[in-house]
Amino acid sequence: EELFRKADCCLYIAKEKGRDRYVFFRDELHRESYEASLNKHELNAMNNAREIRELKYIASFAELAATDGKKAFVQAMEHMRESFGVDNITLYYGKDMKKIYSFGADIPNADNALYIFSHEFRSIMGEGKRCLEVSFLNKLSETAPSFCKRMEEERISSTIQCYIGGGLDDIKGLVTFNKLKEASQWADYEVDCARIFASVLS
Repeated sequence: EELFRKADCCLYIAKEKGRDRYVFFRDELHRESYEASLNKHELNAMNNAREIRELKYIASFAELAATDGKKAFVQAMEHMRESFGVDNITLYYGKDMKKIYSFGADIPNADNALYIFSHEFRSIMGEGKRCLEVSFLNKLSETAPSFCKRMEEERISSTIQCYIGGGLDDIKGLVTFNKLKEASQWADYEVDCARIFASVLS
C-alpha cells in the first residue's frame, strides 16, 4: 500500500516537471511532499499499525531469547532484514573490536571497529546514548570526516550503531545495522528495535 502511494506521489512530481519522464522516490528529496500528500489520519493509522506489529514482535523476541537465545537472534536479524530493509548486521567484540559475526550482505574492509574508541565517534555518539543513528552520512561530513570515510569505504549509506558495555568508558562490543542502498530515514521504532536487540545481546 505504501509503495503504491509513493509511486502515485512520484507520478505527480513527474507531471509537474513535464511529461515523458520518470521519478525515483528518494527519501531525502521527496519525503516531505509525500507526507504532505497523505491524509494525516491515514499516516497515523499506518505508523500505529507498524509500531503495534513491532511491539508484538519485540515481546515474542524477548520471550524466545530467554529460552533459546541463538534462535531468537537469528529470527530477529531475519525480521530486520525483511521489515526494515537492513542489508547487513555486524557484531564486533573485544579490546581489538574484531568482527566476530556478520549477517546478510558482505561488507568489505570491515575487519574491526576500532573507530568506536576515537574522540570523533564519542562526540557524534553523545553522552548518555547507547545508539548512534545516521540516516544521511553527508550531514556528518564536517564533524566526523573519518567516520564518514569509513562508512563510504564499506558502501554503507545509513547505519545504526549500538555499543555493548557499561558506558562509553567501558565498551565491550559494537553492533551495526547497515543499509547499503540509497540512504533512507530510520523510523523511531526501527531504532528502538535495534537498541533492544543490542541490549538483550549484551
